[in-house]
Amino acid sequence: MERRFQSWKKAFLSRGGRLTLIQSVLGSLPIYYMSLFKIPCGVRRRLEKLLKGFLWEGVEEGKKTHLVKWELVTKNKEEGGLGVGNLRNQNEALLAKWLWRFPRESHSLWHKVIRSKYGLQVNGWNALPPRRVSSRSP
Repeated sequence: MERRFQSWKKAFLSRGGRLTLIQSVLGSLPIYYMSLFKIPCGVRRRLEKLLKGFLWEGVEEGKKTHLVKWELVTKNKEEGGLGVGNLRNQNEALLAKWLWRFPRESHSLWHKVIRSKYGLQVNGWNALPPRRVSSRSP
């Protein structure tokens, strides 16, 4: 994401242009990772810091005052925000998709791997907690 900023910071973009880039390109870069893994808090904060800085500072030298709180920027447009999207909420929703798919795709390879490695609870929705396997004999 930082490499993308380097070329864009040289361009003279209005706040609307920077917002459009954030919504269309930068907001979608971490989607694949977030759909598979829980994003660490430090990484999420770093990404949000990059997005905030790009939106408010642009090409001007030095720090500028942020006009509104980032929480307001990430709200939906219907709620008065700019519709950027909250990375934590996106991550949780993308991971929840796997819970939704698990009982519906019982014949898929990924389901069979999870079921064979962890086992399956009676309700059919959840895998059991991981079993500890030791290389030592009892």
